[in-house]
Amino acid sequence: IAEDESFDVKVLPAWRPDKAMNIEKPDYLEYIEKLNASVGFDEIRSFGKLKRALVQRMEFFNTMGCNVSDHGMDYVMYAPASDDEIEAIFLKRLNRMVLTQKEICKFKTAFMLFMGREYARLGWAMQLHIGALRNNNKRMYEKLGPDTGYDSINDLCIAEDLGACLSYLE
Repeated sequence: IAEDESFDVKVLPAWRPDKAMNIEKPDYLEYIEKLNASVGFDEIRSFGKLKRALVQRMEFFNTMGCNVSDHGMDYVMYAPASDDEIEAIFLKRLNRMVLTQKEICKFKTAFMLFMGREYARLGWAMQLHIGALRNNNKRMYEKLGPDTGYDSINDLCIAEDLGACLSYLE
């Protein structure tokens, strides 16, 4: 579409880092390996290296005209933690250990705060798609897989943590 001169709309990429944030997902370690291969690091074994890898990919997306992020989030979390805590949580997950819900929230908070600062540095917009209730049609989920158009609005309370997160980024 981007090369079709008869299509009078500018087509640009969007940055969707959900897989890098969703540390609790079963395929998270597989994603980290793919990210590692794409950036050519020795090995992503720390949150610091994960951030460097993401910055490298964001710089590439930026050269391709990207200026917007797109986060699909079930809810907004705000659970600040020290750098040492986040490194320990990331290493725990790399070692295939189960994280607590509090650890997941702390990691995702650190992730989103880092992303927000990077978006500001690059002049990108940060889109948050909050509160989707995913894969509501079991038959179509089994036929087509996740995230294929069978989501709906959820009724989660999000304002307090969203406000805290945005206030920190401001």
